[in-house]
Amino acid sequence: MPRKRRNKVLTSLEALVDSGGRQLGRTVRSVVGEATRSLSKEMKELRKIVTRLQRTLAQGAGMAVGGKRHRPLKLCLVPGCGRKHAAKGLCKNHYQQWLNRKKKEGPNAPKPGGVPRHLEARGKRRGRPRRFA
Repeated sequence: MPRKRRNKVLTSLEALVDSGGRQLGRTVRSVVGEATRSLSKEMKELRKIVTRLQRTLAQGAGMAVGGKRHRPLKLCLVPGCGRKHAAKGLCKNHYQQWLNRKKKEGPNAPKPGGVPRHLEARGKRRGRPRRFA
């Protein structure tokens, strides 16, 4: 039986398609690799954010996270503030405002945000007063 004759154009076209396919495969692999790396970085950052959020929520609910006991999250007493409590029921910004007002107006200066007097005394010591000799 006689051998089939191959066309030279067909042979070169097959080689061209084959090399193009290899090049396309390399390009696709590199693009997928870059996308995978960037997605893994984003996932790592998201895990950190979710963990931080879980800790904050657990602290606000008074639950233990990781076997540690946490105090419940206290918020500033000024209406609409919502920041974390620092001292005397106020966040650090409102506490500084109160200290500056206290310097100007004297020791009876009201707390910022119109905090009622009965809530203002919340951080004071209870029990018998100390006697200084």
